[in-house]
Amino acid sequence: MYLAELIEVGSAEEVFNPPHHPYTEALLSSIPTLDFGERRERIPLRGSMPSLSEPPSGCRFHTRCHRTLGDICVEQEPPLQEAATGQPTNATSRRGSCSRPRRRTEAATPTGG
Repeated sequence: MYLAELIEVGSAEEVFNPPHHPYTEALLSSIPTLDFGERRERIPLRGSMPSLSEPPSGCRFHTRCHRTLGDICVEQEPPLQEAATGQPTNATSRRGSCSRPRRRTEAATPTGG
């Protein structure tokens, strides 16, 4: 959930492996590890948290997103869709709301700054 809006829904195993929404990806990258030999890249969120009373247009996360697609993210609110196919959902499927193609987010190259 981001700014009081569902962005990714599913079992813990589904959401963690792999995350489909960039916000979920950033949250998971911030989990500390006790394995000092493990090197994980932390995904910092840029900017400040938008106002819940005046959320941004389009995708609510676009102002802080490291994978923004530009105008589509600013102008269009992505619907909650079946995460693997991008098709309309049923109540039991894994769901996510992002305009990016449905794939492993960590395989994509971050954009923005």
